[in-house]
Order: sequence, then C-alpha cells, then structure tokens
Amino acid sequence: MTHTNPSSSSEQEPLPLGGPTPDPWGMKRVENLITALTGILSARVVTTPLGEVSEVHVLTRSDMQPKQVVRNIESALMAQLGFKIDHRKISVAQTADVRPIQALQEEAISERSKRRVVVFKGLEVRPAERPQRVQVRVTLAFGVGMAVVLSALGLFLYVRVGHDLMNGIDMELRSRARSDDLFGKPANSKDPSTKAR
Repeated sequence: MTHTNPSSSSEQEPLPLGGPTPDPWGMKRVENLITALTGILSARVVTTPLGEVSEVHVLTRSDMQPKQVVRNIESALMAQLGFKIDHRKISVAQTADVRPIQALQEEAISERSKRRVVVFKGLEVRPAERPQRVQVRVTLAFGVGMAVVLSALGLFLYVRVGHDLMNGIDMELRSRARSDDLFGKPANSKDPSTKAR
C-alpha cells in the first residue's frame, strides 16, 4: 500500500483535529504499530480526505536519535504493513519526562496524600450478584499522619469497648449473684452442686 505525496495536489488538506473521527483508512493500526516501537511515547497520523498520509507526528524519549526514530518508523511500516512513507512527512518531538501517565498519576496522588488527610484515589462501580443492585468500591489514600491517627483511634476503641464490655459483664454477674443470695436459687435450677435450703 503506497501513498502518493499530497503536496502534488494543492487542493487536498489534512483532516482537522478534534473529536472522534472515523478511521476509514486504518490509520489507527499505523499509529499502534509506531507507538509499539522502542522509545516512542505517542504518535498521530494525519491523512487527507483521500486517505493519503500528509503528516506523522511522534513523541519520543530524549535519549532517542531523531534520524534513527524516522528510519525505525519507515522500516516497521514497510515490514509489518507494506506501507511506504516518505521520511520528510515524519516529525519527531522529544520529551525529558518519560514516565507513563499512570506512574505520574500515582506520584501525584502520593504527593497529595502527604499534604492532605484523605485523598480520593479511585471509584469502581459494577453490578452486584442480586438483581437491580450495584457494588461501589471507593479507594482512598491516607497520609502518614492520618494512618497514625486512625491506628490510635482503633486501639483506643478496642481498649475502651473491651473495658466497658468487661465492666458490663462483671456488673451483670454481681447483680445475679446478689439476687441469688437474697432470694435463693430458682427452684428449676439444674445445677447438681446446689443443695436445697
């Protein structure tokens, strides 16, 4: 599949950017192949209304040589898709920050969680097992200070509730013991160790 140089016909213009456009010429496949190459972070292929490639824009890491990137793109397109492209249509831009967007987002969340008490991290909504129900999972990131506060609160509640529970049980047992002493054991008591008075 060979495309001609669009500069030979002056009335052809590239498709405008913006919004989802149909891909009748299969340029997404070309973009996917280009972005799969080593060192390439993203790629866009601009076509004319007739499907001819007018421009190829790629963003690479700063350690990649632009001429080598162009040769790699030409070779990959020819070998994989049988697609010949003029090297002058390929423009290469380089960036110093090469981390994927997900890593950048996680770092930003981590930084924000250090400054704030609680940071919203994610939301997942899916159907539940029961009909007309959904399950919602909210993921929050806590700063170190908040983790310490929550741990201390948990320990306090554990000790306090445990202490109150033990006091309540002790009071109930004492109350029962006093009532047994005052009124005697109930007649239907099945305890063989107690003797009738």
